[in-house]
Amino acid sequence: MAGQHYPGGNRGRSTFRAGPRRARATDPYLRFGLYHCAFNVDAGEDIRYLARDRANALDLPGHDFWLFDDERLALLWFTTDDRLLGAQISTEPTVVRQHTRWLDLAEAHATPYRDYLAADSARAMPPGGV
Repeated sequence: MAGQHYPGGNRGRSTFRAGPRRARATDPYLRFGLYHCAFNVDAGEDIRYLARDRANALDLPGHDFWLFDDERLALLWFTTDDRLLGAQISTEPTVVRQHTRWLDLAEAHATPYRDYLAADSARAMPPGGV
């Protein structure tokens, strides 16, 4: 599961995106993303990683979502090979609150970007062609 805070969200809050990631650190696409996250982190974005098995142990949802504020949420649905099926906006207070709780739990157990890279040197390798 990866999470990203986007500063300057609605009413001065951060927008947060969370969702499962199935790719391995040796996957060129993931390495490309990991390499370029450094620029976002340098600009102040808070990016964290949570292993899928740990997310499962915490009983976090298996779907991707964007939490815009404490009133709006986008639920994203993907195929097993990560192709977008669709999205749904929810303003239902109980749904938004549940996703806020999941987000807080994920964030408390997730590893910050630079620590995640440092834990495995393969993650820090730039992808081919960079």
